[in-house]
Amino acid sequence: QGQVVWTYEDPSMGGNKMRAVRATPQGTILIAVERDGKILEVDRTGKVVWSYQADPVRKPYMALRLGNGNTLISHAEPGEVLE
Repeated sequence: QGQVVWTYEDPSMGGNKMRAVRATPQGTILIAVERDGKILEVDRTGKVVWSYQADPVRKPYMALRLGNGNTLISHAEPGEVLE
């Protein structure tokens, strides 16, 4: 059996689905919130330290922190990737 070592709850997300959750080399967590069209980066205390808000047409699917410090974001709609 696994043990929960960290959780993140944001009441403002309501029933929004977290599409992808990834740890960064800096120890923060990138969370793609599909319905809201945003990416959140939170630290281990739950504080949002960075965010990205897509325009209403795009649905962020995944985010990944690159070695150069930039963030790679893929959108399910309209099927694009940006850095």
